[in-house]
Amino acid sequence: MGMWYQWLGIAGMILILGAYSLLQTERLSSRDLSYSVMNAAGALLLVVSLLFDFNLSALIVEGFWSIISAVGIIRHIRGRLDTNATSQGTAPRAGAEATRHH
Repeated sequence: MGMWYQWLGIAGMILILGAYSLLQTERLSSRDLSYSVMNAAGALLLVVSLLFDFNLSALIVEGFWSIISAVGIIRHIRGRLDTNATSQGTAPRAGAEATRHH
């Protein structure tokens, strides 16, 4: 049946591959919050499983996958905050326009 941490790793793999599959079939955009959340959650589940069955190269990949996904989540949230500020008639955060062009 396997150890519980192996099942966490399998769930993480399913989330990451599911997000990528939805992206490739154009059912999800890389700008969607759910895409970044699925990737971050999947990577974090894999990291937890790797803490019990260590593999350095996999841990490094999943660590970076988590960080990159977190950046996507933060950008999505900042974009929402800027959109809400603009729709309410307030100025966007300082530097928000510069960030969007990169």
